[in-house]
Amino acid sequence: MRKVTATAPRWAWLFLAGLVIVAANVVTQPARADFGDCMDADYLSNFGTSGEPLEIYDPISGLVCIVEFDIAYETPGGTRNIRGIRDINADWAFLPGAMPEVERGARAAIAALGTVGNYRVDDITILMLDDQESVMADGESERSVLGVANGPTLENECVITAYMFGPGGDPDDIAQTIAHEIFHCVQSESLSPEQYDTVTGGGIWWGEGSAEYFATLAVPEAGDLMGRASEFDDGVAAGMPLHDIAYGMAVFFYWRHNSAGGPSYLMPFLSLMAPSNDAAAQRVAMRDAMSEDMWLDFVEAYADQAITDPSGNPLGFREVDGTEITFDGNETETVTLSPFVVMQGYADHLCGEWRATLSPGTANISSRKLDTSDWIRPWPETIDARAGSNASYRMAGLNTGDDDVRVEIEVERTASCDPCGGTKEIDACLVGTWSYASGGAVEWMKSQGINITAANITPGDMTLRSDGIFITEPFGGSLTIEEDDAVGQGVGDVTAATGTWSAEDGMLYTCQETGGLSGEVTVTTPDATMTGPVSQPGAGMLEQSYTCSGGTMTTTLDFPGLGPMTTTFSKIAEEETSPSTE
Repeated sequence: MRKVTATAPRWAWLFLAGLVIVAANVVTQPARADFGDCMDADYLSNFGTSGEPLEIYDPISGLVCIVEFDIAYETPGGTRNIRGIRDINADWAFLPGAMPEVERGARAAIAALGTVGNYRVDDITILMLDDQESVMADGESERSVLGVANGPTLENECVITAYMFGPGGDPDDIAQTIAHEIFHCVQSESLSPEQYDTVTGGGIWWGEGSAEYFATLAVPEAGDLMGRASEFDDGVAAGMPLHDIAYGMAVFFYWRHNSAGGPSYLMPFLSLMAPSNDAAAQRVAMRDAMSEDMWLDFVEAYADQAITDPSGNPLGFREVDGTEITFDGNETETVTLSPFVVMQGYADHLCGEWRATLSPGTANISSRKLDTSDWIRPWPETIDARAGSNASYRMAGLNTGDDDVRVEIEVERTASCDPCGGTKEIDACLVGTWSYASGGAVEWMKSQGINITAANITPGDMTLRSDGIFITEPFGGSLTIEEDDAVGQGVGDVTAATGTWSAEDGMLYTCQETGGLSGEVTVTTPDATMTGPVSQPGAGMLEQSYTCSGGTMTTTLDFPGLGPMTTTFSKIAEEETSPSTE
């Protein structure tokens, strides 16, 4: 570079000063977008709804296009512009205050874009038209604006057509609609062409849902203006998979905003969406984007009606009928979970204490008692509905697989609310866990002259709880009886028994709700061998006299005309704490 000295002529200094001024202007002047000519019919043909040319825009008939605003802003890809254009002759038909609302929506979108993660976008032109009833769909007559974004039609420019509906409407939704359409321009440039092509097909759930969420994020004062929560309710009520719900899926993106602590999740989430309209491809993308537990988090929040818009405002969900189950006895109920269809509803348990088993145990389902806020996954093992009213549980579930899942909920009532033996009294001496010591059924049968030649039966431990519930451990055994020329051999298992108990005036009452005997008996005679199953339910209500002292309990069961059966137990543990019932 040539060095200029103090002896240079005066014109050289002026020339250098001019260069500096020109350079400064080049640096400080905002970049201007290379927009198309809005007086050109070919350019205008890119606007409007797909396949419908804007016939009213014929330069020969007097169109005068003016630029209402042109805003430059910075993006991760460099400086971009958003401009708004209209026909100067059409301003009489616009809503009062509509033009400032369009610009407000554009500026609000620019501000919100800085929060959603890394994105790309082209320059954007918004063409504002007067009333175009022909483009309105059923149910849109109350709207004041309809936006259509045609992203990929022009190189380096995304065009939006905003149809203004008459001077008598409400302009409040204009800014949100403009922000919504601007986000479609972001989608078209940030995602692959294959992904963006699904926005009006299989990907409509995320395409429209995220755009509607973005509009509410950009213009929060309008809230859920278009009632997307109600649309989501409609989809759930109709049993639609989440990927078939369109604008109503804004509810999901509202929830994700709140669970993620802000909007920065949005672009990384959208980048995982499927490049195919196929429903199976959409489900794969949904599984890749969020875990099974997170999808259930969403359904639980919906069942609780706890989802708000990004500003924390309630969404006005309504109660949607769901699965209703009432357990009134030992039974099995079946719930079918279809792929990505929200399951929610209620399970009621009549008065008593219940034990529940879920199959498969890995089902993506949960429940919570109505008077608590804590969800249990997949299901509470024991349910106490003895506090004077039925135990009602809220249910939620979402199958994130590709096939229906059949979930069986098996319940057993381990205790009823009716007092066993007509009394609720208990003897504190009896509370604890007891183990068989001597006597019992085998010894009693021997005393009756039955020739038992082999016996291997040791009853399981029995726990008498202070809340009036008893539980016995399961056990098995075998027995051989020989009479004359016949030999009987029995092998069986006694399942765990549950029920209620009481004790008053030296009498012990047990009312068995679950449990019983199952096994096989073989009888051999000189002529034949016969084998058959044996099954015996629980004893129901049993009344015995008893004595209790220290660590020993003796029960006596009378058999009129045969003599009593006496059994002695030893206490092996005091009661610690009652099992959890939730």
